[in-house]
Amino acid sequence: MQRYVDWLEQYYLPNSPNSDIQPMIITAKSKDLNCIKTSIEYFKLKNKQILPIKYVEFEIIDNEIIFTEIL
Repeated sequence: MQRYVDWLEQYYLPNSPNSDIQPMIITAKSKDLNCIKTSIEYFKLKNKQILPIKYVEFEIIDNEIIFTEIL
């Protein structure tokens, strides 16, 4: 994800100054949220020009996908 954000900051944002970039991680429900929170905090400190990362987990219950925004 960091390489993608670096690319956005170098090439996309300078050419589209009115764009808001919302990074998002969507993953299966996790049991290790502390590791994910640490990574997201590091990412926030390093990337000032974009919106904070949204972290969304999903699980499948009765053949339906349930999304839950965690951070």
